[in-house]
Amino acid sequence: MLALSASLSLLFENKLWLLFAILLMDAWVVLNSMPRTPKFDNSDVEASVHAESPSKASEPVVLDTVL
Repeated sequence: MLALSASLSLLFENKLWLLFAILLMDAWVVLNSMPRTPKFDNSDVEASVHAESPSKASEPVVLDTVL
């Protein structure tokens, strides 16, 4: 990483660009070293929704409208 920073210092004459590049590289290293979070598995939620009341799902729904 030090060699990369040295090559960037030759590339960028402005010190602010060098600081920005180093901070960007450090943020990239920190974010890539963090553990990945598993994706949410909602199969148990779907199973509980379908198992709640199968009789209600088969009944027709009647909507009363007022004119």
